[in-house]
Amino acid sequence: MKSDIKTYFVLPYRDRFGKYKKALNEFIHPFKEYLNSQNKNYDIIIVERSEKYDLFNLGQTINIGFDIFKKNMNENDIFIFHPVDILPKTVNYFINKTTKFCSLEHSKDGTFYKAMGFLVSDYLKLNGYTNKFWGWGAEDDEMMARLNIANININVSIDEYLKLCDDGNGTEEHQHFMPTFDRNHQIVNELKQTKNLYYSGLNDLNYKILEESEYLGVKKYLVE
Repeated sequence: MKSDIKTYFVLPYRDRFGKYKKALNEFIHPFKEYLNSQNKNYDIIIVERSEKYDLFNLGQTINIGFDIFKKNMNENDIFIFHPVDILPKTVNYFINKTTKFCSLEHSKDGTFYKAMGFLVSDYLKLNGYTNKFWGWGAEDDEMMARLNIANININVSIDEYLKLCDDGNGTEEHQHFMPTFDRNHQIVNELKQTKNLYYSGLNDLNYKILEESEYLGVKKYLVE
């Protein structure tokens, strides 16, 4: 891999019941140390959603991170979104092809990924993620549909991670986000039928940066 390829990481973030702030605090320094042990040609930002809306919009938050980085990127650079509740144990993030990073525990079907890395040129071709998913997502299914429509072949990397907090499955917290799940899957099915990558994505991204700050040595953007 050419050394002039730069890797850009966005950490989409919104605290939930205090546990994701705790996870973020436990994540930042070990993650940077892990990256530094592999390659120092990277940049990393946190994009935090304000509490203006009750539900989180992961896809839009990832798109915002890409848009913030965009002016510095080349088409052969790599853009990776990474959750803050898992730490890599065996992952090589310094790739040269669009890659789905799956946890070892889900390696049988490879459908549950922990992070996703894109060639910048591929992310532009895909028009990013949809901005229309609120709450419990289906972003992974929607992105797989986009990749199929755009005829982009991807690598799948099966890796080990350390989980920093639970997902709350089966709890009242989890149920709070579930009503959007069926609606989001309906949107995925419509995308598969229409094959229109421009129904939503980078082309209709709209946001405001409320605050720029530094958090544990990482630049953080509060957005709505």
